[in-house]
Amino acid sequence: MVKMLLIIMLVFMSKVESAPLGASCEKVFLDKEQFSRVNQPSGTTNKKESFKVIKTIPSPDQFFRENFSFNSKPASNLKVKLATQKEMPRALRILHDSYVEKKLMKVDDKKMRVSKYTYLPTTKTIIATKDKDVIGTVAIVKDTKEHGLPSEKLFDLNNLRKKGKVAEISSLAIDKNNRDGNETTLLMMIKFIANYALEKEKLDYLVITVNPKYAFLYEAIFLFKKIGNTVENYDFVNGAPAVSLVVDLNTIKERYKSTYADVRDPNKNLYNYFFNSEQQRN
Repeated sequence: MVKMLLIIMLVFMSKVESAPLGASCEKVFLDKEQFSRVNQPSGTTNKKESFKVIKTIPSPDQFFRENFSFNSKPASNLKVKLATQKEMPRALRILHDSYVEKKLMKVDDKKMRVSKYTYLPTTKTIIATKDKDVIGTVAIVKDTKEHGLPSEKLFDLNNLRKKGKVAEISSLAIDKNNRDGNETTLLMMIKFIANYALEKEKLDYLVITVNPKYAFLYEAIFLFKKIGNTVENYDFVNGAPAVSLVVDLNTIKERYKSTYADVRDPNKNLYNYFFNSEQQRN
């Protein structure tokens, strides 16, 4: 029994380590239900032996965090900042090409993905650059009475609105020639978003909508929580399935600190990377 579980865990671990995270992810991870089935002891196994084995098996969230790593000190030629008007066309071209590649939109004549939120004054487009060339993009869309948020069709925002200021992380894409195995660019942009939302915009909640097969990653690693049910046909992304998640910015630092407090490896500790003052200078 022990040997069988170790073999399963090693195979599972190899899949986790080889698959990139987030919007550029192409491999499918085991979901929580599958993970639970893997960890169920056989009915013919000695109960004491099963209990000992189960005690050594981490929770699915813990398992993913332990096997997730990133580059906490990216190359000096990689930068993240707010996009200028001059940089917007390149960012929108990367977004277009990424969405077309994943069949989240049809080819546009101008080779750009532009929504009604793109150029609103309440939308901030963030870009990652390499040697000053735009290689990645993401946007923070602030909630307004007139326009709402892209994910309005997926769930009711009113409960969040009553509690504080809400914004949505949207339009995430990385140039296909600049996607690395440890998602350096993605982590740099999310780090920028977290601190910008907290310090500059003073937001209370960040919402994100993702493909359901990636939701577990945002829950386990970035500590988001699901809100609402999965939608099988979300027209904002060409009819792809989608689910929304939210993170409470009022408690995010405490939750990250608690979750990653005992992680000594700087390439696994997201609390230090996102919020520790010394790490933020890198």
